[in-house]
Amino acid sequence: MNLKEALKQLADIREEIKLLNKKIKKLEPKSQETVCDVVDSTTRSPVMLCHTKIYGQDARIQKRIEKYRNILSTRYNKLLEMQIELEKFIDQLPTSRIRRIFTYRYIDQLSWIKIANLMGPNATVDSIRKEHDRILQKNKHCPFCPEKK
Repeated sequence: MNLKEALKQLADIREEIKLLNKKIKKLEPKSQETVCDVVDSTTRSPVMLCHTKIYGQDARIQKRIEKYRNILSTRYNKLLEMQIELEKFIDQLPTSRIRRIFTYRYIDQLSWIKIANLMGPNATVDSIRKEHDRILQKNKHCPFCPEKK
């Protein structure tokens, strides 16, 4: 995996985390709902049919939420590892300007327009992107990709 692909992977993991959080939030109210079921039973002779209502929460939803939380935890750990390595990579970039561009883009997740505004009055979206792309071209290998470790 090259640097550009790794940076995309970082953004994709963030999106996965958002989706998992949405799934969990959608299921949580359902896990608190009370479900009801009727159980038929018989007693001793003479046979009498009794209907008993049972109330509780649906354990299947709880299990599903727990599975999503486990996946979420794994994704958070992976994201944290990649982000720490990315910050180490950013610290090694040659100029403060380039470090700021990469920090704004990949740590703060800002758009190119916002980055250009933060970089000052002489910065344009195109100039910021070109500086960014030059660094990507120079650093083809990814310093924080799993296969390097």
